[in-house]
Formats: sequence, structure tokens, C-alpha cells
Amino acid sequence: NRDECHAIRLKKQHFIHRAVALFSDDKNRNFACLQSSPKIGLLETASKPDSHMTADMKTLFQSSDANDNTHDVVINIGHKKYFCHKFILADRSEYFRKKFSADCDCNSLTIDTNFVSVDSFDQIIQYIYFNSNDLFEDGKRIHWKTATKDTKETKENNLKNNNNTKNTNNKKKDNSKSKNNTSNDSLNGMKDAAKKLGITWFHNWLNHNGVRIVDNKVKVNDRSFPPKITFNRHKHELYDIVIKSEDGVEFKCHKCILMSRIDYFRGMLSSGWIEASANSPLKLPIPSKILDILMDYIYKDESSILESIEDPEFILHVLVIADQYLIPRLKTYCEYVLVNLLTLKNACELLELSYIYNADQLKRCSLDFICINLQTLIETKSIDVLSDEAMHDLTECYQNLITRPHNRRISRYSSAPNAEDLEQIYSLFDSNVDFNVNMDEKKAILKQRSHDLK
Repeated sequence: NRDECHAIRLKKQHFIHRAVALFSDDKNRNFACLQSSPKIGLLETASKPDSHMTADMKTLFQSSDANDNTHDVVINIGHKKYFCHKFILADRSEYFRKKFSADCDCNSLTIDTNFVSVDSFDQIIQYIYFNSNDLFEDGKRIHWKTATKDTKETKENNLKNNNNTKNTNNKKKDNSKSKNNTSNDSLNGMKDAAKKLGITWFHNWLNHNGVRIVDNKVKVNDRSFPPKITFNRHKHELYDIVIKSEDGVEFKCHKCILMSRIDYFRGMLSSGWIEASANSPLKLPIPSKILDILMDYIYKDESSILESIEDPEFILHVLVIADQYLIPRLKTYCEYVLVNLLTLKNACELLELSYIYNADQLKRCSLDFICINLQTLIETKSIDVLSDEAMHDLTECYQNLITRPHNRRISRYSSAPNAEDLEQIYSLFDSNVDFNVNMDEKKAILKQRSHDLK
């Protein structure tokens, strides 16, 4: 009954492609649309790059010797010398912090073996620099030479008992006990040394039986990892270089950290550049806000400042600086932050910039994002800014995502043929197609076909 029908006029609403719910007022004059996130369904995800801090600090420690120009203090203990860096020792050890606070100019420090044994210090200094040593490697065979007085007496008593015992099995057991006693005494000595030097986490780990020595082999009981290595640039007045930004802000830094973390500074400070050897601050053509992020990254291996920024343009500036100063991990880090800021407004621009700066992770995620939201971006003509190379890669990504339309090519909306072009092409061909279809005739034909099939 036509009287019971209501006429509805449909009208296309632009920029609505992911609607999940619609709401309108009582008179149906205004409406609101709830759409799903444009990131739903993404196949590519960005990941934060792996930390390099431990590896960089290990390289710094192992490469330090009497001839390098990086170390600023020599630790003498027993027959060994350790070429170290005041800032790292002070930041990681309460004992060294107090020592260097009292005497900042000392370039040599002697530690009595009665205070800390050579073997204990050898393991602790490794932990200070790169959060690891022999005690963290399960099954590692150790050969500690230093022993306490109690250990020596235990050895002598066990040897006497072994000489008086004829049973070979008892000898093996006694020797095993002797080895374990020696190792455990050395382990206790290391525990005391960690406490004296103010290495809190390492001392607590040893104190709670995190590791045992059985038959001169390491047996790790607690496999928890120590806190990540980070340094506080503002904590100590042990800086030996000042870096000045292009807008005049000065940053007090430490050569050992800069050289161990960034190839640019390693080349500058180790090769005797004039800029580095001068007493005046080292000037870099970098804005202070970006230089602050760079220093935050160098000292902490990540940057909470960078992750809190929601301005893609500023992060792009950081990415450019990372690319110029050959800091690939910071560049990847910027890509990770930018991917989390992808929107329908900036996706195509970020994709185009990923080609300029060879940002592979940003490119992959941007292509995936655009393919998922292709209809919206074509309608808004956002893809018009893309280069031919980007359009080619976008087409390939779309074809891999939707396998059926192999011949479909993505093109810019502005270059699509208009109605006049289509009419002109149509006029060039002789066509007698009648688009006015008689519905009664069509029904009769369908009815006849149905009858023939029966």
C-alpha cells in the first residue's frame, strides 16, 4: 500500500567510510556518526629498536688502555691496572661517587686488596660498565686465583685430610669440597666488595643466592635481569666537554659517553679536530630542543621527551638530524614514534618523506595504513601528493593485500577522466546500445527461459 510507505531520499555523506553507529535528533535534522579507528586491521606494526647501550659500554671498557685519550682515571689494585672513566664509575657506584666528589682532579686511585680482592673487582668493574660478568653466564667455568685467609686454611686442612685418607672416592669428595669452599669464599668476598663499593642491585642479587659456584662452574639460580644502563647527565660535575646549540644553549657532557655512543663524536674527539681541542664550547648547528632529545637518547638509549611529542613535523626534524649525524638507531626510533602518530591527514605526506630519508619502517607502515583507508584518502585527494615511485609501491601493496583485482592500478584522483572526456571517447565509436529497457519485455523473456528450463 503506497499510503503506508514513506519516501526516503538518500544522500551520500562524504568522509564516512568506517561507520559503526549513527545517532540523530528527534526531528532527524542533525546526526552524529561513530567511526572505527583507521588503524584497525593494520598488518604492519612498528617496533622500538633494540638497545645498544650494553654493547657500546662493553666496547668502551674493552678498548680502554694506556694509549687512548678517553679514560681519565687509572684504578690500581694489586698487580692490575684498570683504565676507567670517572663519570661512569661515579654514576654507577656510591663509593666512587664519594671519592670523586671529594677530589675531582685525581687521575689515579689505588684500592687495597684487603678492601677488595682483584678477582672481585674484576667482576664488579665489568658489571659497572655493561651489566654483566662471568657470574651471569650459567655453566661458565671460572678460575679465581685470589683466596682469603680462611680459604687457604681450608685448603691446607683438606690436603692433610686427603693425605691421611686412603680411599680414592673420599679424596675426590674432599677435593670437590675444597673447590666449592674456595669458590664460595670468593663469592662471599665479592658480595662484601659489592656492598663496600655501593653496587646495590648486584649486592642484593648475590645476597639472595642469585648464583652459586659448583665444581668451579657457575650455577645461576636467579635469572632476573639488572636494571637497564642509563646515565644521568646532570647528576655529577664531572663533565669534560660543553656543547653549544645554534641558539646558544650549553649542554655539559662527557667525552666517554659521547664517543662510545655516536660515531660522529668518536671521530671528532679521537682525531684531534680543532673544534674539539679548543677550550671554548663545541658548537653544533642543531636547535636546543632537538639537541636536548639527542643528549637524552645518548645517555639513556631512549627518550621520554621524544615519545611525548605529538607533532610529526618536529619529530621529522629529529629524524633529519639523526640521518645527518649517522645515528641509525635514533632514526629508527623516530620512525617508531611517527608510525604511532599516523592519521588520515598526514599518512601520504609521511609516506613521501619516508622515500626522501630512506625510512623503511615508516614506509611499510604508511603503505599499509593507506591501503586500509584507501577510499577515504582517494576521496580527500590526499594521494595526489605522492610521487610515481610511491604510487607504484602503493599499487603493489594494494594488490598483495587484495589478491583478486590484479589489473587494478591506483591513480591520482585529479588525473581521472572527467565526464566530458568520457562523452568524447563515446562519440568516437559507433554504438547502438539502447539503455531504455522495457521491464515488461524483460519479465516475459525471463519467464520464457524459466519455462524452457523446466
